[in-house]
Amino acid sequence: MRTLALLFLFPALASAGRGEDLLRSIRESGLDISECYRVREITVVRDEAQFYLTDGFLIFGKPIGSTRVTALFSADVEGGEAEVLLLPPNRSER
Repeated sequence: MRTLALLFLFPALASAGRGEDLLRSIRESGLDISECYRVREITVVRDEAQFYLTDGFLIFGKPIGSTRVTALFSADVEGGEAEVLLLPPNRSER
């Protein structure tokens, strides 16, 4: 099974408490089985990262507070795949 874990941290969560408490909440929240979707040709852009989800299943994590901060993509289907493109901000880092 090929999987890609996506983690989206929003600034509002960072100010919600101490970092270790936030990390514990993320780790303990788990996945929300009622929020699982078959996806095809989805592009997610977050800052300098681009996620291309060609074909597979996307399941969101349970909300922390009122915000969902995690998702898991599984390409465990025929022809399923995903690609991640990270672009460092400085040309010298590329």
